[in-house]
Amino acid sequence: MITLVKELAGAYGPPSREEEVRELIRGKIAPYVDEVYTDALGNLIAVKKGPGKRIMLAAHMDEIGVVASYIDEKGFIRFSNMGGVSPFIAAGQRVVFGNSTVGAVCYEESLEEMKDLKINRMFIDIGSKSREETYKFVKPGDMGVLVGETLEQNGK
Repeated sequence: MITLVKELAGAYGPPSREEEVRELIRGKIAPYVDEVYTDALGNLIAVKKGPGKRIMLAAHMDEIGVVASYIDEKGFIRFSNMGGVSPFIAAGQRVVFGNSTVGAVCYEESLEEMKDLKINRMFIDIGSKSREETYKFVKPGDMGVLVGETLEQNGK
Protein backbone atom coordinates (compact mmCIF):
# COMPACT_ATOMS: atom_id res chain seq x y z
CA MET A 1 0.00 0.00 0.00
CA ILE A 2 2.80 2.46 0.80
CA THR A 3 4.15 2.02 -2.73
CA LEU A 4 0.79 3.03 -4.19
CA VAL A 5 0.48 6.01 -1.85
CA LYS A 6 3.99 7.15 -2.81
CA GLU A 7 3.15 6.84 -6.51
CA LEU A 8 -0.08 8.81 -6.18
CA ALA A 9 1.40 11.48 -3.91
CA GLY A 10 4.41 11.85 -6.19
CA ALA A 11 2.45 12.40 -9.39
CA TYR A 12 2.48 15.95 -10.76
CA GLY A 13 -1.00 17.46 -10.50
CA PRO A 14 -1.48 21.19 -9.89
CA PRO A 15 -5.00 22.60 -10.29
CA SER A 16 -6.33 22.14 -13.85
CA ARG A 17 -3.31 19.95 -14.76
CA GLU A 18 -4.33 16.61 -13.23
CA GLU A 19 -3.64 14.52 -16.35
CA GLU A 20 -0.67 12.65 -14.87
CA VAL A 21 -2.56 11.77 -11.70
CA ARG A 22 -5.69 10.78 -13.64
CA GLU A 23 -3.77 8.44 -15.93
CA LEU A 24 -1.93 6.86 -13.01
CA ILE A 25 -5.23 6.18 -11.22
CA ARG A 26 -6.80 4.89 -14.45
CA GLY A 27 -3.97 2.40 -14.93
CA LYS A 28 -4.18 1.19 -11.33
CA ILE A 29 -7.95 0.83 -11.16
CA ALA A 30 -8.84 -0.40 -14.68
CA PRO A 31 -8.27 -4.12 -13.98
CA TYR A 32 -10.74 -4.03 -11.09
CA VAL A 33 -13.71 -2.21 -12.64
CA ASP A 34 -16.10 -2.70 -15.53
CA GLU A 35 -15.91 0.80 -16.95
CA VAL A 36 -13.55 3.80 -16.66
CA TYR A 37 -14.11 7.16 -18.33
CA THR A 38 -13.37 10.85 -17.98
CA ASP A 39 -16.28 13.28 -17.96
CA ALA A 40 -16.39 16.74 -19.55
CA LEU A 41 -14.95 18.35 -16.39
CA GLY A 42 -11.96 16.00 -16.27
CA ASN A 43 -13.28 13.80 -13.45
CA LEU A 44 -12.24 10.17 -13.60
CA ILE A 45 -15.25 7.88 -13.17
CA ALA A 46 -14.80 4.16 -12.49
CA VAL A 47 -17.80 1.83 -12.30
CA LYS A 48 -17.94 -1.66 -10.85
CA LYS A 49 -21.27 -3.31 -11.73
CA GLY A 50 -23.03 -5.80 -9.50
CA PRO A 51 -25.85 -6.37 -7.05
CA GLY A 52 -26.04 -4.96 -3.56
CA LYS A 53 -25.43 -1.58 -2.04
CA ARG A 54 -23.65 1.13 -3.96
CA ILE A 55 -20.82 3.20 -2.59
CA MET A 56 -18.99 6.19 -3.98
CA LEU A 57 -15.40 7.12 -3.24
CA ALA A 58 -14.52 10.71 -4.08
CA ALA A 59 -11.21 12.52 -3.85
CA HIS A 60 -9.31 15.44 -5.31
CA MET A 61 -6.69 14.59 -7.90
CA ASP A 62 -4.99 17.98 -7.82
CA GLU A 63 -2.74 19.55 -5.22
CA ILE A 64 -2.03 23.12 -4.25
CA GLY A 65 0.64 24.78 -6.28
CA VAL A 66 2.09 27.92 -7.76
CA VAL A 67 2.05 29.59 -11.14
CA ALA A 68 4.99 31.61 -12.46
CA SER A 69 3.82 35.17 -13.04
CA TYR A 70 7.01 37.06 -13.86
CA ILE A 71 10.74 36.42 -14.30
CA ASP A 72 12.87 39.27 -12.98
CA GLU A 73 16.23 40.42 -14.40
CA LYS A 74 18.15 38.23 -11.92
CA GLY A 75 16.29 35.13 -13.12
CA PHE A 76 14.09 34.82 -10.04
CA ILE A 77 10.57 33.57 -10.62
CA ARG A 78 7.80 35.64 -9.08
CA PHE A 79 4.67 33.58 -8.55
CA SER A 80 1.04 33.45 -7.47
CA ASN A 81 -0.50 30.67 -5.47
CA MET A 82 -3.03 28.16 -6.71
CA GLY A 83 -5.24 26.53 -4.13
CA GLY A 84 -4.17 28.29 -0.97
CA VAL A 85 -0.39 28.04 -0.63
CA SER A 86 0.52 29.67 2.67
CA PRO A 87 3.62 31.88 2.45
CA PHE A 88 4.68 30.67 5.91
CA ILE A 89 4.63 27.04 4.80
CA ALA A 90 6.07 27.71 1.32
CA ALA A 91 9.16 29.61 2.53
CA GLY A 92 12.19 27.36 2.13
CA GLN A 93 10.27 24.60 0.33
CA ARG A 94 11.24 23.11 -3.00
CA VAL A 95 8.95 23.52 -6.01
CA VAL A 96 8.92 21.27 -9.06
CA PHE A 97 7.54 22.45 -12.39
CA GLY A 98 5.90 20.22 -15.01
CA ASN A 99 9.19 19.80 -16.91
CA SER A 100 10.95 18.60 -13.70
CA THR A 101 12.77 21.89 -13.07
CA VAL A 102 13.21 22.29 -9.31
CA GLY A 103 13.62 25.53 -7.39
CA ALA A 104 13.57 26.82 -3.84
CA VAL A 105 11.03 29.30 -2.48
CA CYS A 106 12.81 32.32 -0.98
CA TYR A 107 11.73 35.69 0.36
CA GLU A 108 13.12 39.16 -0.07
CA GLU A 109 15.94 40.03 2.31
CA SER A 110 14.39 43.43 3.00
CA LEU A 111 11.60 41.73 4.93
CA GLU A 112 11.80 43.08 8.48
CA GLU A 113 9.41 40.72 10.26
CA MET A 114 8.10 37.28 9.31
CA LYS A 115 4.54 38.43 10.04
CA ASP A 116 4.91 40.65 6.95
CA LEU A 117 5.64 37.66 4.70
CA LYS A 118 3.37 37.74 1.64
CA ILE A 119 3.45 35.77 -1.61
CA ASN A 120 4.25 38.97 -3.54
CA ARG A 121 7.47 39.34 -1.48
CA MET A 122 8.65 35.85 -2.42
CA PHE A 123 10.34 34.25 -5.42
CA ILE A 124 11.52 30.87 -6.67
CA ASP A 125 15.23 30.45 -7.34
CA ILE A 126 16.17 27.73 -9.86
CA GLY A 127 19.85 28.66 -9.81
CA SER A 128 19.98 30.67 -13.01
CA LYS A 129 21.68 34.04 -13.28
CA SER A 130 19.41 35.93 -15.68
CA ARG A 131 15.90 36.23 -17.06
CA GLU A 132 17.08 34.71 -20.33
CA GLU A 133 18.57 31.66 -18.62
CA THR A 134 15.43 31.08 -16.52
CA TYR A 135 13.25 31.33 -19.65
CA LYS A 136 14.99 28.19 -20.94
CA PHE A 137 13.37 26.26 -18.08
CA VAL A 138 10.38 28.20 -16.74
CA LYS A 139 8.12 30.82 -18.32
CA PRO A 140 5.22 32.88 -16.96
CA GLY A 141 2.16 30.64 -16.83
CA ASP A 142 4.12 27.49 -15.96
CA MET A 143 2.77 25.71 -12.90
CA GLY A 144 4.63 24.03 -10.09
CA VAL A 145 3.83 22.08 -6.94
CA LEU A 146 5.54 21.91 -3.57
CA VAL A 147 7.84 18.91 -3.30
CA GLY A 148 7.02 16.57 -0.47
CA GLU A 149 8.28 13.12 0.29
CA THR A 150 5.92 10.37 1.38
CA LEU A 151 7.52 8.52 4.26
CA GLU A 152 6.70 5.27 5.98
CA GLN A 153 7.47 5.33 9.67
CA ASN A 154 6.58 2.75 12.31
CA GLY A 155 4.56 0.83 9.73
CA LYS A 156 2.40 3.84 8.93
